[in-house]
Amino acid sequence: MAARRNDAEIAGVLIVLAQTLAQNNAATQAQENRRGGEDELRLE
Repeated sequence: MAARRNDAEIAGVLIVLAQTLAQNNAATQAQENRRGGEDELRLE
């Protein structure tokens, strides 16, 4: 019984982690779009 509860808790944490990563990726993409695309390294 305890193992099932632990599995459910771990699954819940993984869901929150995945949602946070998706939100961060979306925010990064939106910021890149506002700046005009991906960052590029420029050699001068």
